[in-house]
Amino acid sequence: MRPKTILWILLPLFLAACGEGEFIVDGTGAQAERAVIGGRVRLGMNPALQPDTDLHDWPAAASPSSLYMARIWDMGLTWAHLEPSPPVNGVRTYDWSRLDRRMEQIVDADMRPMMVLYGTPPWASPGCTPNYTGACTTYPQDPEDWSAFVGAVAARYVDLRTSRGEAPVYEVWNEPNLGQTASIPYWTGSPEQLLDINRRAWAAIKQVAPGETGTVVCCGWNRLAANNAASQVDAWLAAGGGDHVDAISYHPYPRNWDPSTAADITRRFRRAMARNGVVKPLWATEVGFINGLHGNGRRLTHRQQAALVSETILALRREAVPVVLWYLWNESHVGHADSDFVGLHRVVAEALAAAGSAPDLPPASPHDAATPPAPAPAPEPPPAPEPSPSSSPGPVCDPGKRKVTDSSTSASSGISRVCSTSKTMARGRASTRASGTVGWPIRATPCSRRQASSSR
Repeated sequence: MRPKTILWILLPLFLAACGEGEFIVDGTGAQAERAVIGGRVRLGMNPALQPDTDLHDWPAAASPSSLYMARIWDMGLTWAHLEPSPPVNGVRTYDWSRLDRRMEQIVDADMRPMMVLYGTPPWASPGCTPNYTGACTTYPQDPEDWSAFVGAVAARYVDLRTSRGEAPVYEVWNEPNLGQTASIPYWTGSPEQLLDINRRAWAAIKQVAPGETGTVVCCGWNRLAANNAASQVDAWLAAGGGDHVDAISYHPYPRNWDPSTAADITRRFRRAMARNGVVKPLWATEVGFINGLHGNGRRLTHRQQAALVSETILALRREAVPVVLWYLWNESHVGHADSDFVGLHRVVAEALAAAGSAPDLPPASPHDAATPPAPAPAPEPPPAPEPSPSSSPGPVCDPGKRKVTDSSTSASSGISRVCSTSKTMARGRASTRASGTVGWPIRATPCSRRQASSSR
């Protein structure tokens, strides 16, 4: 027997004894599998589509690129969008048109929908200020409004199924550890109130869709949520949060372009669960890499992009994470690598191989540089040097000549020399992903060296 084979057999037993592993049956799918080290990952994605737009190269059902799940988030489908006005004489009015369309698209592709239940309407929390999603981050004035909304969603899609017989999954909230001190907060209520909306969602869904027909996960924790024993995750688990979920969801965005750091983030969550005696599946409902903003990121070759994605999936697979949803499917420049996020669609073959192949085999990468980077912006003319009687002019940067990372450079190094006009790049949701607490201003100064990285 090969040494690697022995390692894969013994490692789960060792980690289980140390309280690090999770080795229970994940009974939330039609084909239940054991969440073990090296077990097959069920790979899905976050489409993150804006309203009235469609997905580029949507993965077709039963095709080689077919995926397990699609998460409905960053798509203008919060509670505030679905119930934009308060009930009148006890009668509630919902706008299901866009959510029906997305649910149909996802199931037609034979993917399992995950609906993120998020965002208080302004009418339900008077005086609140919506964040970029269009919804408020506060606890509703009357929590029965939340219970009624969640129950209505679950009832509407209670009979929806994939070809494998899998029902929708419901995720309660998103990154609630990012509160008022964050550049973009997602939750500004108290820990007790978070637990209450979790408990209420669990009750409302299970009443309509018991058992596996109404899978509930919570809470899409940002990677910073389990940094120590005084973390928000510990507080939620200690208060009983683990009693109202089928799985715990988190977002292990790797640090510093290093896929292996997703494993360290996962272990922090495992330790928090072990401290509080909670044994539940741990799902990565968002994971990925933030590239430069507005098309100014690294020009990754196909091989480099495939390595980043595949190695991250393998790192989570070795930590017994059975469900991984990549953020996001498309890059902002469709078909190009130097975009806001490192997308999944052009390297989906390699990603699926990493999710389902033998765990000691490297991910396949059949071709390199198959898709060119986006065209460089038109060069800006360099400023005219000011004459100096005492010294000769120094070298002038030409913004049109940029050294970019080539295919021989490791995707984890990616330091580029940039000659361009100073530019601050920041964007709503990406700024939150970058630091969790502050925005992400990146300046490219003339002839400066920078390393774009995600510190999410």
